[in-house]
Amino acid sequence: IPWWAAIAGSVFVLRTFLILPVAVYQQRAAARAQMQGRVVMAWSHSMRSSLKLETQDQKLTDEQFEKLLARRINLKHHDLMLRQGCHPVFSMLLPLSQLPVWLSMSYALRHLCGRPGFWDNQGVMFPVADGMLTEGLAWFTDLAVADPTHCLPAVLLLVNMANVMIAQRRMRNGTLLGVLQQESGWIRAITLASYASPWVIACISLFQPTALVYYWTLSATFGLVQNIGFQNRTLRKKLKFPTL
Repeated sequence: IPWWAAIAGSVFVLRTFLILPVAVYQQRAAARAQMQGRVVMAWSHSMRSSLKLETQDQKLTDEQFEKLLARRINLKHHDLMLRQGCHPVFSMLLPLSQLPVWLSMSYALRHLCGRPGFWDNQGVMFPVADGMLTEGLAWFTDLAVADPTHCLPAVLLLVNMANVMIAQRRMRNGTLLGVLQQESGWIRAITLASYASPWVIACISLFQPTALVYYWTLSATFGLVQNIGFQNRTLRKKLKFPTL
């Protein structure tokens, strides 16, 4: 089969049999986290009353009281999520499981295109694989050179940004941002890195072989379809996700 089809088939196999099971587990954990968030939100009124009784002799300002209440709610929320195995730290499982696959495929495709890997000696020469110069698709028939039209990097940027927006919306739904007035520092750092990473990858892809950018784009598109599918109630029921 031509190289464009071989790369697409590899993406399908790897994402379906290695990444998808982890994604399903993560989605179940996210649904449980959202459920725990709603439980704690229901408790927030009683926690407020209880804290008022505890601090009535301390003469706290309204700002100090709200900060103390937010800390109490946050601690309770984290305790519940740890007990249920759905702490936000589990959201890192999917990226960590994808990273070895992504690096391995990227390393292999660079070699097949006659370029050294990211950690190879840059002076080493690699032969271009047979067919890599002619077995592309549409406007990118030569998979060993960078896309001269920059269309693939642009598509990659859009797809990655869509994935980030879906992930951020899911994270907001699974936290107590409606109760807590401030997000923790690590959540803000993750959010900033999430929105910056598609731009960094898109800039890097401008100078990479088309085969590599094609693989990145297909993998990101598979992830987008997966994320959209996970929003379907019928599919969520079949996958036995907790009902909110």
